[in-house]
Amino acid sequence: MKLYIVRHGQCEWNALHKVCGSTDSPLTEKGRAQAAETAALIAEMTKDEPIDLIIASPLSRALETGKAIQAACGGVPLVTDDRIREINFGDNEGRDTRDPDFQAEKRIFPRRHPNGESMLGFTHRIYGFLEDIRARYPDKVILLACHNGICRTAHSYFNDMTNEEFMSYVVKNAAVSIYEF
Repeated sequence: MKLYIVRHGQCEWNALHKVCGSTDSPLTEKGRAQAAETAALIAEMTKDEPIDLIIASPLSRALETGKAIQAACGGVPLVTDDRIREINFGDNEGRDTRDPDFQAEKRIFPRRHPNGESMLGFTHRIYGFLEDIRARYPDKVILLACHNGICRTAHSYFNDMTNEEFMSYVVKNAAVSIYEF
């Protein structure tokens, strides 16, 4: 199985350095342009080995990015899956992403964010999702349109990482990663 993972284009809260998490922040014009550019790149990359299915987060920034890829790739089927929503940062959503207290709190993996979820719980959700699609689509080419947290966690699924490497691993908006099971 080949797996493409695409982070959504820039959203309004990315531009404002706000913690998005599971809050539905829409794409900016720049984000739409990034999604279109990545969609064209993916269409070119997959012309000899087409994508069989796009699975998108239901949050609009990821879903709109997935739909741009769907259109560029000739209408490949697209479904949403709530398991690849971004981590729920709870009461921290809307805070400045650069806030040192928030950055420190994110590094305590077992602790739930107030009214949200923990990094360990989130990782369990993403690893379970990856195991599920691996079992369901063993000979397929799948593309995920999702979020930085999913990109980071999926990267740790395929690559051993220290806690520091995990926390510093950031995927740019509309970037593409490729993995094989």
